Amino acid sequence: MFDAGQVFTLVTTITEEDALQAALLSQDIQPLHLDRAYAERTDFGRPIAPGVLIVGRVAALLGTRLVDLRSHYVITRQFDMRFARPVFAGDELRIDATVSTWDEQRGHLRVNFEARNQENRRILSGVARLAVRSLAPVPAAAALADT
Repeated sequence: MFDAGQVFTLVTTITEEDALQAALLSQDIQPLHLDRAYAERTDFGRPIAPGVLIVGRVAALLGTRLVDLRSHYVITRQFDMRFARPVFAGDELRIDATVSTWDEQRGHLRVNFEARNQENRRILSGVARLAVRSLAPVPAAAALADT
């Protein structure tokens, strides 16, 4: 199903609305994310996107792009990462996940991932340990009911 070195990619743009929604949903409402005047007084000079938003985009890649969702699903078992620099509204991110190891018997997948911005500067990097599972077949009665 997977080969070492196989790469999966997600390209995504971070918007102000994305950052606002992530801050509200995660309850990370510190002014660094939401208040331009406050953020201008920080080392960053402007609001930065909440880290949970960027982690969420990595999770989107890992959870939806690695397998055919009609037959498999992915469970995150462990997630280790390091942020290298902030993300700002308007940044376009390219997130790559590279297969490191695949244990087909156990369904264990390890990937290295990295996100880079439009200037090809690393935003974050890390390792994810995932479980890949087959979706249970649709019961025959349910399959017939759909016809």
